[in-house]
Parts: sequence; C-alpha cells; structure tokens
Amino acid sequence: MKTSLPILAMVFATAATLPAVAQETVRTEPHVGSTLYKASRAQAPADWKFQFDASDIVTATPEGEKKMVSKAANYYAMSMFGITEGSSKGMPCTIVEGEDGSYWIYDPFSMIDTKSWLKAQISGDKMTISLPQAVYSDTDSDGSQYVYVAQLCHYELEDAETQEGLYYAEPGETEIVFNREGESWVMQTREMNDHPMIMGLVAADDGAWCAYSDWNMVFSPFSQTLVTPPASMQSEVWTLSAKLEDKDYAGAKLVNVGFDNDDVYMSGFSSLFPEAWIKGTLSDGKVTFPSHQYIGADEMANAFGYFYGGVQEEAYLEEWDLTYMQTVLTDDLTFDYNADARTLESEGTFVVNRGDESLYIIDTYDAPCMRVQGTVTDFVPQNPVVGFYSEPSDYRGSVYFTFSNINAVGQVLDSDKLYYKIYVDDEPFVFYSDEYAGVADDTEEIPFLFSNSDTIGYYGTFDVTHFIYFNFTGYESLALQTLYRDGENVYPSELVYVVGQTNVVESIDNSEVTAEEWYDMSGRRVNNPEAGVYIKRILFSDGSVKSVKTIVK
Repeated sequence: MKTSLPILAMVFATAATLPAVAQETVRTEPHVGSTLYKASRAQAPADWKFQFDASDIVTATPEGEKKMVSKAANYYAMSMFGITEGSSKGMPCTIVEGEDGSYWIYDPFSMIDTKSWLKAQISGDKMTISLPQAVYSDTDSDGSQYVYVAQLCHYELEDAETQEGLYYAEPGETEIVFNREGESWVMQTREMNDHPMIMGLVAADDGAWCAYSDWNMVFSPFSQTLVTPPASMQSEVWTLSAKLEDKDYAGAKLVNVGFDNDDVYMSGFSSLFPEAWIKGTLSDGKVTFPSHQYIGADEMANAFGYFYGGVQEEAYLEEWDLTYMQTVLTDDLTFDYNADARTLESEGTFVVNRGDESLYIIDTYDAPCMRVQGTVTDFVPQNPVVGFYSEPSDYRGSVYFTFSNINAVGQVLDSDKLYYKIYVDDEPFVFYSDEYAGVADDTEEIPFLFSNSDTIGYYGTFDVTHFIYFNFTGYESLALQTLYRDGENVYPSELVYVVGQTNVVESIDNSEVTAEEWYDMSGRRVNNPEAGVYIKRILFSDGSVKSVKTIVK
C-alpha cells in the first residue's frame, strides 16, 4: 500500500526480521501540506535551478493506447530510519503508448505516489527518457509551493575512509536509455564512483536529492486475465472464517460462493482485491481450487495479486534458535464439501499473495471454513476492547482497540456497514482532513476498514486491531463506541471509556441478571442446548448485555 513514512519504516523493519517472507514494496503518499525531505547535506550552486513550476507537471492522461505492464526496479525511499533500499521483480505500472512513438509512464517512481506522467520516446529498438521532467509538487504550512523533478543523479563520496556518500543531481539535460530485449524495455545502467546512476526525485529550487529513486528499470508486457463467472451463475453470501492461534474459529468475513454444475466460484476473500473471483472444481464431495490464479493489480500497493493453496510446516532458524510455523505454497487447496449442511472446510491454508515469484502474504486463512450466511437477528456490534493507550507528550497520543464483525450472538455483520466513534468529554470527536488524511472534513464516524496508514489504521483479518493517533490535550474523559449503520437505521454499541469513567464492562458485573439466551455458532436461537459450543447472551437489569462462548458437556 501507499503509506506515510512512519508506517513505511515499520514495514521495512518488520520485513527484515521475519524469516521466509520477501521484502515488501510499498509506495509512499506524502502528507498534505509538508515538503519532501531533502536527503543531500550539500546544495547545488546558488544560481542553479531547474526552471519548472507546477503547470509543467503532466497529470492528464495522454492520448494513446493505455496498458498495464509489469515493472521491475531497484529503488530508494525515505523512512524514519533514513534512506532505505529495495527491489521488486514485478509491480503493476500503467503506461500509454502514443501514435507518435511516445511512451508515457504513470507514477514513475516505485515508492512515491506522484499522480503524474513521465514521457519517454521510442525510436526503433531504443527508448529514451529526456530529463529533467517535473513530476510532483506540494505546499508547506505557509502556502509556499515546491516543485520536484525527475533527474539523473550520480554518487559522490563524502568520506573516503568510510566510503559514505550521497547522490547529487546532474546539471543540465540528461538521458536515460532503454534497449528493447524481446518484448521488454531494459534500462541501460551507467556508473559513477562505483555506484549506478539513478533517476532521482530532485527539488527544482536548489537541486537537492529527495531520496526517492529508481534504477535497473525493466518494463515488460503483462497478459494474465481475471476469472469471470458465467452470467448464468447464481451466487450466495457465505461466511469465511479461519482458526486463530490458541482459539477456535473467531471472526469471519462475508464472501460470495456460486456453483455452476461442477464449477465453483468464490469472491470477496481478499481485502486488496474484493471483487476478484477464483475458480475450483467439485468432484466426489471435494472442491479443489488450483493455485496461481491471478486476482488483480493494485498500483497503490505495488502488487499483482494471486491465489495460492498452502500448508503450515514447522521450520527452524538456527541463527536465532527459533522454531516457528511457516506457510509453504502448494499446487492447490482442497475443501470437503457437505451438500446437506452447506459447508466447505479445509485443513490447508488459503493464501492471497503479492506476486508469483516468492511468498509475500496479503491475506491468509489457516484451516478455512465456509458456510451459508444465515439471517442476521442482531445488528448491534461488539463493544470495543481497549488494548493500549498513551497520552500526548513529546509524541502524539494513541489508543489501540479491537472489535470484530461478529455480533453478540456470533452472527457475521457486513464490514462495510461497521463504524466506530471517539468521544472526548462525552462529545463526539470531529475529524478533519488536515490532520487525518483521507477523511472528509466534519467526520465523526470512521469506517471499520479505513486506514490512511498514519494517524488512523488497522491490522488483522478477524480480530481487527484499530489505532488512532491524536494531539489534543486537556480532556477529562475519552471513550470509544462501535456502530452498525444500515441506511437510516443505526445500531450503536455501549460507550467504553478509555479515560475518566468506569469501563462499561466492569459495571456489568454489579448488575442483576434478568435473562439468558442461547445461540449456536450459526446464530440460531436454541431453547435447550445439548452438548456443543454455544454463545450465551446474558441480559442485566441495567439494560446491558454480555455474551460469552460456553461449552455444554
């Protein structure tokens, strides 16, 4: 995903510590109202400028044939830890081929979202990018506008003893040349001071390098197609759940499942590619989905998505004396199909992967179980559970909390209709876009799966943990509330106080029980529960409700 700089740094740090997982390719979207960090400690000569303004940036789609290609590249990016380096063998990239031989590249840098086009020109088996070209602008807090250009940059040693140095922009006009190799365009690498020359993002006002850079670029055709169900197929809403560590099935998401004779189709399983379908085959009471099914491209996430089956295997990392479970991809994923109960169950692992050359998991479901979604009888979501809270001090404050899309009686709620609110001194907190990027001004309700990867976000598939960072002070109470919104009907949870009041969950224990209701794991009311696992819904005299998972023996 395109994220802000702190999350980018966290992702790189995490990727470096996890075994058997490839490094993530994450594109950065700069904060509104802040200028990009300039990496170089020395500036170009005072009279040297790139003569561009924001009007020189090409943001409108050029005329020509628009295509999706696969881009491979090495890149630099900026994080809270400094300049980070990475590479990818295949990222989705939009290009336009003009009738005049022009070749336009959208978002030309791998790790920053410029929302602009970079022009190249094709002549025979050679393609040339003439630089500099203006590609990005932003505005600082006092309204001053800054323009940034793509320019060829070279490396200079600043400390011969430690071999440390930085990249500096080349003055004047420069070129990057690509040769046609088969059906691909391959960048021809030049070196200076034993380092490759790179296409860098440079400040137009003083020539300072801003860290974001690409080199060793290759643009190749991409021709894989998506699965499309037949028009005659009728799909139903099912629930998809998975086993979590040290828990039974907890949480679920709504998916679409359709049968067309012996062909079985499924969609809604991926957070990044929610409309994608995969196709399997029904035979002898089993449904098998072949691996390596292409499910979509997301340029914001720098990802081609694929479905894979997998298994969990124990592995040992000698360096850390660590035994852990790792996902190993397999040729397919097979489910046992119970036609009477309308269930699909597997002992394998359902994997949505980034790319098809190494394991990089986007979504995963261990021992997945699917069943037809029953009628939802209770739309009140779970109370949020506070996991961590810190007051603003030298750094902004934060609150982390969890709630899933399972209601009090174990039924699955539509995640697209779930929201949460924050109350400050018992008044709803109002969000504004200048502090919370991606949020409309005057917003009080945050969608269940909204993230700007900086001040608001979440992680987890089922037991979803949400976080919010804030800078306000002087409050006496801070509370959270979840709600389900279905048109004009709103179903709120109780207020859960983080600061300043007794937590609602604690006050329940001091109320008298007025009634008990029993539900099976499909959400059906049960009058006389027999042996099995149930949700017991306890009603108290103060009107509050508490639900607990109970095993009847």
